[in-house]
Amino acid sequence: MVIYGITAVLMAGCSGSSRPEGARPRDRNLITREEIVETQSTNAFEVVQRLRNRWFRSRVRSLRAGSSQPVVYVDDQFWGDVDTLRRIPVEAVEEIRYLNAREATMRGWNVTNAGVIQVISRAGADEAD
Repeated sequence: MVIYGITAVLMAGCSGSSRPEGARPRDRNLITREEIVETQSTNAFEVVQRLRNRWFRSRVRSLRAGSSQPVVYVDDQFWGDVDTLRRIPVEAVEEIRYLNAREATMRGWNVTNAGVIQVISRAGADEAD
C-alpha cells in the first residue's frame, strides 16, 4: 500500500511539464526565427554555435575515412562547409534545420555522413508561401 502511494506520487511529479500550456516542445533539429532573434547574433554560424553547437561536431565515418562535418544548403542550394554560415546575416534567416544524412539523401542532396545544416532564408520562406 505504501509502495503504491509512493509510486503514484512519483509518477504524478514526472508527468508535469515546465513549458507553458499549449506551447510546442522545442525541436532539437530546428532553430526558429524567434530563437534566432533572441540570440542577438550577427550571423548564422553564431546562432548555431550558441543554440545547437552539437550540430558542428564531427562524426566519425570510419578509421580510414576520418571524420566529417555537415555541409550547408541555403534554400535547397549547396553552399559549402559550416564556415559558409558566417556569411549569412541573421536578418536574412527564417529558420535553420539539421538533417541527418539519410534525410538529406532522400531530398536528393549529396552529403557526408554528418548530414546537412539547412538554412531557409526569409526570401525563400516568402516564396514557399
